[in-house]
Amino acid sequence: MRIFTRTIIAAIALPALVLAAAACGDDDDTAGNSAALQASITALQADIAESSTRVQRNEMLQALVTIDGLRLHEIDETLNEADGAIDPTFVPRTRLFVRMQSLTNWPDELAAEGQDVLADAVELLKALEDGDAQAAKGPATAVHEGSHEFNEQAWNI
Repeated sequence: MRIFTRTIIAAIALPALVLAAAACGDDDDTAGNSAALQASITALQADIAESSTRVQRNEMLQALVTIDGLRLHEIDETLNEADGAIDPTFVPRTRLFVRMQSLTNWPDELAAEGQDVLADAVELLKALEDGDAQAAKGPATAVHEGSHEFNEQAWNI
């Protein structure tokens, strides 16, 4: 939180710093002011990059914890091994998975696999919403297994 606050304050102060540097000093001081200004800008850019990385990591953590609680294994097992009936909780749990998977800002190295799991989840959701347990079997397995692989990679970033 401290880094985020510093970044906001710095972003607000930067225009004032630029104006002050431009308005102050002799021509002899211009080079010194310019170097100091460039150093400040570089430091602010580093703070912003660090804050962005932290926000992305926190977003990923929230998504992974939420997804872990959706019990995708149970959906797969019920449809493929148990009675094959669609439990009333399957649609909202799958819908939440689709939302978390699609709205989370995953890093580039997870993007392709994340899209694959998302596509399977959308297919599963459509089958579940249509009440078609048979059509949901394959996508349920794909989502279950794909999310395990995806989550393991995400936790290791």
